[in-house]
Amino acid sequence: MEPQSTPNQGTSKRRGLYILGIITILASWAIYFIRSGVSDVDLTLLNDARTEWMKCGIDSYEIEVLVTTFQKDRYVVSVQNSEVVAVELNGTSLKRLHAFETWSVNGMFETIARDLEHIENLKAGNTGPETCEILIKGAFDPRYHFPQKYLRFEIGGMNQTPDVSWEVSRFKPL
Repeated sequence: MEPQSTPNQGTSKRRGLYILGIITILASWAIYFIRSGVSDVDLTLLNDARTEWMKCGIDSYEIEVLVTTFQKDRYVVSVQNSEVVAVELNGTSLKRLHAFETWSVNGMFETIARDLEHIENLKAGNTGPETCEILIKGAFDPRYHFPQKYLRFEIGGMNQTPDVSWEVSRFKPL
C-alpha cells in the first residue's frame, strides 16, 4: 500500500515550485544585467541624469522606444517645444492622452522617479494592499543623458505586468 500525500505536501510542492520560479527569473535577470550594461538606479543617479538632460537644452526631438512586457511594442514619440505632439504604437497613431507623455524623455524620468519613491516608501515601512518589492536597473545615454534602458521587476505584487523593460532604439534631436 502506497502512502497518500497530505494537503501539506501539495502546498509545500507548490511553494517550492514558486520559489524555484522566482530564483530562475532572478538568475535570468542577473545574466541580462551583466550583458546589457545596466546597473542600480538611485535618486542621485536619476537627478544627475535629469540635470544633464536639461543642460542639453533639447526641447524638440523624435524618440523610438521598444517596450517589453508580455509582448513587444514600439512607440515613436514626437516632441516639439517640450510638448508631445504625436505618439505611434506599432505604427498606429494614438489619441489617448495618457500615452502621450509616458514615452517622452520627461515621462520616462517620471516613471523611474515613481518607482524609486515606491521603493523608499516600502523601506520606510509604508505598506498597503498593492505594496510589493520592486527591483529596478537602468542605463542613461552617455551623450544626452536620457533613460536609455530600464528594467523593472515586481515581486509579490498584483500587477498584471510584473516585468517591464524599455530601450531607446532611436533618438533624433530636431
